[in-house]
Amino acid sequence: IIAGIIAAVFAMGFLIYMNIVGLQERRTKRNVERKYSQLKVSRQIERARLEKEILKLQDEAKDLKKMAIAPPPASVVIPDQWKDSSTIFLGAFDDKQSAVEKAKGLRGVRHKAHVIGIGSEDGGKKYLLVLGNFKDNSEAVGVLDEFQIQGKLLDADVMPFTEVVKVRQ
Repeated sequence: IIAGIIAAVFAMGFLIYMNIVGLQERRTKRNVERKYSQLKVSRQIERARLEKEILKLQDEAKDLKKMAIAPPPASVVIPDQWKDSSTIFLGAFDDKQSAVEKAKGLRGVRHKAHVIGIGSEDGGKKYLLVLGNFKDNSEAVGVLDEFQIQGKLLDADVMPFTEVVKVRQ
């Protein structure tokens, strides 16, 4: 009987010891899992914060580009014979070839077409196509009316040459 009681006490002691060890291991496992979970959430929060900061910096960079001071437009030297004249404005082009092609399409017109390169607000260059060098607005309007009756130059405008240069920059 004594051996049975001793065996039962050892078995109970062993079960209690295993239960205590098992509880400690489960606590340790839960603590590790909780810390891992917290670390994972912290990393996600940090990643989101950094992504938000990157977007903010990109927006600021865009704003700075928009606010960048544009170089002053290139001054256009207007010949004296053009200063007080009117002209027929035919268009502004981003490249010289387009302006020249449109001018070539005006063959048979008795007034000379001029391609004028000027600096644009964005720092690039624009090419203006104008027709003629008229003494006054009424002469230019008469010529334009004649072309428009023929169905040509429908999108053209008559204006003083100095205004063409100012408006189109």
